[in-house]
Amino acid sequence: MLNLLYVCLKNMERSAIAEAVTRAIAEEDGYAGLRVSSAGISVRKPGTPMTGQARDSLEANGYETRPHQARQLEIELLNKTDLVLCMTQREAAAVMHMVGNHHKNEKPAYIPEIGILPVFAGYKEEVGNPNNKVRKIHPLLRGPVYAAFGFFDLEDPRRVQEVYNDLTACIIDYAESTLERLLREGRITKQAITKQASYIVTP
Repeated sequence: MLNLLYVCLKNMERSAIAEAVTRAIAEEDGYAGLRVSSAGISVRKPGTPMTGQARDSLEANGYETRPHQARQLEIELLNKTDLVLCMTQREAAAVMHMVGNHHKNEKPAYIPEIGILPVFAGYKEEVGNPNNKVRKIHPLLRGPVYAAFGFFDLEDPRRVQEVYNDLTACIIDYAESTLERLLREGRITKQAITKQASYIVTP
Protein backbone atom coordinates (compact mmCIF):
# COMPACT_ATOMS: atom_id res chain seq x y z
CA MET A 1 0.00 0.00 0.00
CA LEU A 2 1.45 3.36 -1.06
CA ASN A 3 0.71 6.20 1.34
CA LEU A 4 0.54 9.49 -0.58
CA LEU A 5 0.39 12.75 1.36
CA TYR A 6 -0.33 16.16 -0.18
CA VAL A 7 0.98 19.18 1.72
CA CYS A 8 0.26 22.90 1.48
CA LEU A 9 0.20 25.68 4.05
CA LYS A 10 -3.18 25.47 5.79
CA ASN A 11 -4.75 22.30 4.31
CA MET A 12 -7.93 24.17 3.45
CA GLU A 13 -7.56 24.56 -0.32
CA ARG A 14 -4.71 23.25 -2.50
CA SER A 15 -3.73 20.05 -0.71
CA ALA A 16 -7.35 19.36 0.22
CA ILE A 17 -8.35 19.73 -3.43
CA ALA A 18 -5.49 17.47 -4.51
CA GLU A 19 -6.58 14.81 -2.04
CA ALA A 20 -10.19 15.02 -3.19
CA VAL A 21 -9.52 14.75 -6.91
CA THR A 22 -6.89 12.03 -6.52
CA ARG A 23 -9.30 9.87 -4.55
CA ALA A 24 -12.06 10.43 -7.09
CA ILE A 25 -9.82 9.71 -10.09
CA ALA A 26 -8.44 6.59 -8.42
CA GLU A 27 -11.96 5.33 -7.82
CA GLU A 28 -13.14 6.17 -11.33
CA ASP A 29 -10.16 4.62 -13.11
CA GLY A 30 -9.73 1.60 -10.85
CA TYR A 31 -6.38 2.42 -9.23
CA ALA A 32 -5.58 0.25 -6.23
CA GLY A 33 -2.90 -0.04 -3.58
CA LEU A 34 -3.07 3.66 -2.74
CA ARG A 35 -3.99 5.61 0.39
CA VAL A 36 -4.34 9.39 -0.06
CA SER A 37 -4.38 12.08 2.61
CA SER A 38 -3.37 15.71 3.10
CA ALA A 39 -2.02 18.06 5.75
CA GLY A 40 -0.84 21.60 6.28
CA ILE A 41 2.44 23.03 7.50
CA SER A 42 0.82 25.82 9.48
CA VAL A 43 -2.78 24.98 10.36
CA ARG A 44 -4.20 27.64 12.67
CA LYS A 45 -7.26 25.68 13.71
CA PRO A 46 -7.14 21.91 13.09
CA GLY A 47 -10.52 20.65 11.99
CA THR A 48 -11.32 23.74 9.92
CA PRO A 49 -13.33 22.79 6.81
CA MET A 50 -12.31 23.39 3.22
CA THR A 51 -13.04 26.94 2.10
CA GLY A 52 -16.22 27.65 0.20
CA GLN A 53 -14.26 28.74 -2.86
CA ALA A 54 -12.37 25.44 -2.88
CA ARG A 55 -15.58 23.42 -2.57
CA ASP A 56 -17.21 25.43 -5.35
CA SER A 57 -14.17 24.90 -7.59
CA LEU A 58 -14.43 21.13 -7.15
CA GLU A 59 -18.09 21.22 -8.09
CA ALA A 60 -17.33 23.47 -11.08
CA ASN A 61 -14.90 20.81 -12.30
CA GLY A 62 -17.36 17.95 -11.84
CA TYR A 63 -16.45 16.67 -8.37
CA GLU A 64 -18.59 16.26 -5.29
CA THR A 65 -17.12 16.61 -1.83
CA ARG A 66 -17.67 15.41 1.66
CA PRO A 67 -16.65 17.32 4.79
CA HIS A 68 -12.94 18.01 5.07
CA GLN A 69 -11.02 18.81 8.25
CA ALA A 70 -7.69 20.60 8.10
CA ARG A 71 -4.87 18.64 9.72
CA GLN A 72 -1.52 19.85 11.05
CA LEU A 73 1.51 18.10 9.59
CA GLU A 74 3.38 16.17 12.26
CA ILE A 75 6.50 14.03 12.14
CA GLU A 76 4.43 11.00 13.14
CA LEU A 77 2.39 11.38 9.96
CA LEU A 78 5.51 11.71 7.83
CA ASN A 79 6.90 8.53 9.33
CA LYS A 80 3.83 6.69 8.00
CA THR A 81 4.04 8.25 4.53
CA ASP A 82 5.80 6.91 1.43
CA LEU A 83 5.46 9.92 -0.87
CA VAL A 84 4.97 13.57 0.12
CA LEU A 85 3.93 15.93 -2.68
CA CYS A 86 4.00 19.62 -1.79
CA MET A 87 2.43 22.48 -3.69
CA THR A 88 5.51 24.73 -3.68
CA GLN A 89 9.27 24.53 -3.30
CA ARG A 90 8.99 26.52 -0.09
CA GLU A 91 6.63 23.97 1.42
CA ALA A 92 8.83 21.09 0.30
CA ALA A 93 11.77 22.80 2.01
CA ALA A 94 9.72 23.16 5.19
CA VAL A 95 8.90 19.45 5.18
CA MET A 96 12.56 18.53 4.69
CA HIS A 97 13.49 20.92 7.49
CA MET A 98 10.97 19.23 9.78
CA VAL A 99 12.44 15.81 9.01
CA GLY A 100 15.98 17.11 9.46
CA ASN A 101 15.24 18.69 12.84
CA HIS A 102 13.60 15.54 14.11
CA HIS A 103 16.59 13.40 13.17
CA LYS A 104 19.39 15.91 13.79
CA ASN A 105 21.02 13.82 16.52
CA GLU A 106 20.49 10.42 14.98
CA LYS A 107 20.63 8.62 11.69
CA PRO A 108 17.03 8.33 10.44
CA ALA A 109 15.77 4.81 9.90
CA TYR A 110 13.27 6.08 7.35
CA ILE A 111 12.73 9.26 5.32
CA PRO A 112 9.76 9.59 2.96
CA GLU A 113 10.19 10.68 -0.63
CA ILE A 114 9.50 14.43 -0.79
CA GLY A 115 8.68 16.26 -4.00
CA ILE A 116 6.70 19.04 -5.63
CA LEU A 117 3.42 18.05 -7.25
CA PRO A 118 3.85 19.57 -10.75
CA VAL A 119 7.45 18.37 -10.99
CA PHE A 120 6.60 14.84 -9.89
CA ALA A 121 3.74 14.85 -12.39
CA GLY A 122 6.19 15.65 -15.19
CA TYR A 123 5.55 19.37 -15.62
CA LYS A 124 9.08 20.50 -14.80
CA GLU A 125 8.98 23.27 -17.38
CA GLU A 126 6.12 24.91 -15.52
CA VAL A 127 8.10 25.67 -12.39
CA GLY A 128 9.47 29.13 -13.04
CA ASN A 129 7.36 29.74 -16.13
CA PRO A 130 3.83 30.98 -15.46
CA ASN A 131 2.91 31.00 -19.14
CA ASN A 132 2.90 27.26 -19.79
CA LYS A 133 0.08 25.55 -17.92
CA VAL A 134 -1.85 28.76 -17.33
CA ARG A 135 -1.37 30.40 -20.71
CA LYS A 136 -5.10 30.17 -21.46
CA ILE A 137 -6.05 31.85 -18.22
CA HIS A 138 -6.89 35.54 -18.18
CA PRO A 139 -3.65 37.54 -17.63
CA LEU A 140 -4.92 39.07 -14.39
CA LEU A 141 -5.42 35.61 -12.95
CA ARG A 142 -2.12 34.03 -13.99
CA GLY A 143 -0.17 35.31 -11.02
CA PRO A 144 -2.24 33.69 -8.27
CA VAL A 145 -2.56 30.41 -10.17
CA TYR A 146 1.16 30.27 -10.90
CA ALA A 147 2.00 31.25 -7.34
CA ALA A 148 0.43 28.02 -6.12
CA PHE A 149 2.99 25.95 -7.99
CA GLY A 150 5.96 28.25 -8.54
CA PHE A 151 8.40 29.70 -6.07
CA PHE A 152 5.72 31.36 -3.96
CA ASP A 153 2.78 30.25 -1.91
CA LEU A 154 -0.77 30.88 -3.08
CA GLU A 155 -1.41 34.45 -2.02
CA ASP A 156 -4.78 36.20 -1.90
CA PRO A 157 -6.54 35.05 -5.09
CA ARG A 158 -8.63 38.21 -5.11
CA ARG A 159 -11.61 36.11 -4.04
CA VAL A 160 -12.33 35.45 -7.69
CA GLN A 161 -14.00 32.09 -8.18
CA GLU A 162 -12.50 31.74 -11.65
CA VAL A 163 -9.05 31.60 -10.06
CA TYR A 164 -10.07 28.71 -7.84
CA ASN A 165 -11.69 26.91 -10.77
CA ASP A 166 -8.56 27.23 -12.91
CA LEU A 167 -6.35 26.20 -10.02
CA THR A 168 -8.42 23.07 -9.45
CA ALA A 169 -8.27 22.25 -13.17
CA CYS A 170 -4.46 22.38 -12.94
CA ILE A 171 -4.45 20.14 -9.88
CA ILE A 172 -6.67 17.61 -11.67
CA ASP A 173 -4.14 17.40 -14.53
CA TYR A 174 -1.29 16.95 -12.07
CA ALA A 175 -3.16 14.30 -10.09
CA GLU A 176 -3.93 12.29 -13.23
CA SER A 177 -0.29 12.42 -14.33
CA THR A 178 0.89 11.47 -10.84
CA LEU A 179 -1.30 8.37 -10.79
CA GLU A 180 -0.12 7.41 -14.26
CA ARG A 181 3.51 7.72 -13.18
CA LEU A 182 2.96 5.66 -10.02
CA LEU A 183 1.32 2.98 -12.16
CA ARG A 184 4.21 2.94 -14.65
CA GLU A 185 6.68 2.58 -11.81
CA GLY A 186 4.73 -0.34 -10.35
CA ARG A 187 4.02 1.45 -7.09
CA ILE A 188 0.27 1.12 -7.47
CA THR A 189 -1.94 -1.17 -9.53
CA LYS A 190 -5.00 -0.81 -11.69
CA GLN A 191 -8.02 -3.07 -11.57
CA ALA A 192 -10.96 -3.60 -13.87
CA ILE A 193 -13.83 -1.31 -12.96
CA THR A 194 -16.88 -3.28 -11.89
CA LYS A 195 -19.08 -0.39 -10.76
CA GLN A 196 -19.70 3.16 -11.79
CA ALA A 197 -17.57 5.68 -9.92
CA SER A 198 -19.44 8.02 -7.63
CA TYR A 199 -16.94 10.88 -7.66
CA ILE A 200 -17.53 11.20 -3.94
CA VAL A 201 -14.53 11.77 -1.71
CA THR A 202 -14.38 10.12 1.67
CA PRO A 203 -12.79 12.05 4.53
